[in-house]
Amino acid sequence: MAFLPKENPTTRKFKILPQIKKYPMDSGSVHTGLGYDPSSDYDKVVEVLHSKGVNTAMVHIVGTDLWRD
Repeated sequence: MAFLPKENPTTRKFKILPQIKKYPMDSGSVHTGLGYDPSSDYDKVVEVLHSKGVNTAMVHIVGTDLWRD
């Protein structure tokens, strides 16, 4: 999967998010969403991989180096 840049529009700084290594992209499609979780005060990225009839969702908390399913 490709790296996704996340930019802070106020500071114009950006961070390259870590690549998801658990699910290599051989064929299929990826849908990405960005959001803010006010209960934890974290920005989050969600990626849903659709490959061979199976959907797999991964969540990244911005500021960490990990993705979780």
